[in-house]
Amino acid sequence: MDADGSTSIRHVDAFMEACHRGSDVIIGSRKIRNAFIEVYQPVARRLMGNMGNWLIRMILGLWSYPDTQCGFKMLSEYAARDIAERLTIDRFGFDFELLVIAENFGFEIKQLPVRWQNKKVSSVNFSGPNGFMQVLLDLLKTRWQLEKGLYDREP
Repeated sequence: MDADGSTSIRHVDAFMEACHRGSDVIIGSRKIRNAFIEVYQPVARRLMGNMGNWLIRMILGLWSYPDTQCGFKMLSEYAARDIAERLTIDRFGFDFELLVIAENFGFEIKQLPVRWQNKKVSSVNFSGPNGFMQVLLDLLKTRWQLEKGLYDREP
């Protein structure tokens, strides 16, 4: 989950239930039915986020996931082990890289709605290490690694 607590820990039970029912990767979404945003981001940040999410989905083909960047996720032990071995990005690009690997491995991915609120302490900005420009670089790196087959499961 995000360090700033923007998504409540109370979602753990629902995520655990999905995991027990056989889902390998469970991701929170602020953009599916029954999701609720308590406190919205400022308009400029929302626009940048929506454009960035569209770009992520377009470049990586992740059209099934309207919210690739929600930080609330749960993985089965098996999925976590297989995915962790291949992760190369340790910033916000981690979210979409994880999805690309999970899809390539054929893991069952489930999206669950979350209750989310913007926190003013967020470290997201335009050009810093957690900025939109870094996410763009990580996106291009992920696409390149996808093309090179670095996320493929070995036979």
